[in-house]
Amino acid sequence: MNEPFFGANSAEVVGEVDFGVKTSVWHNATIRSESFIGIGKKSNVQDNCVLHSKGSEKTVVGEEVTVGYSAVVHGSERKDNCLIGINSSVLTDSRVGENTIVAANALVPENEELPPDSVVMGVPGKVVRKTKEEEIDLIKERAQEYYELAKKYKNNQKKQHK
Repeated sequence: MNEPFFGANSAEVVGEVDFGVKTSVWHNATIRSESFIGIGKKSNVQDNCVLHSKGSEKTVVGEEVTVGYSAVVHGSERKDNCLIGINSSVLTDSRVGENTIVAANALVPENEELPPDSVVMGVPGKVVRKTKEEEIDLIKERAQEYYELAKKYKNNQKKQHK
């Protein structure tokens, strides 16, 4: 298991998990791998998220992906520059294309394939439009913002626990 750049003390990471550089795992997140989970460079898994894989499933999070607060990601793949919204769920064997936004509270059903550059909303999640350039830029900015925040927290967390 490669360690994240920043992992909050209350985050749980179990099993085979590979973290890219500059990744962050925030408070009370659970990453539980019974097979394999990979999290790409400068991605962030926010507070109370659950990432899980089991059996032959793999969970892959691309680069510069934000997994928003309380999201559930199970045995699926997200390409680069995605936003998985607050309290959304991405279920087994689904694929989320590059530059895609899964809106807050959306449900991506099992075996769903979302095309690149999509905005997905609803239960079950449906593509409602193409991602705008400024939204793609915002996803990248958010990844950088969480990396900068992680640097501050990492230094502060070390001081508190000496």
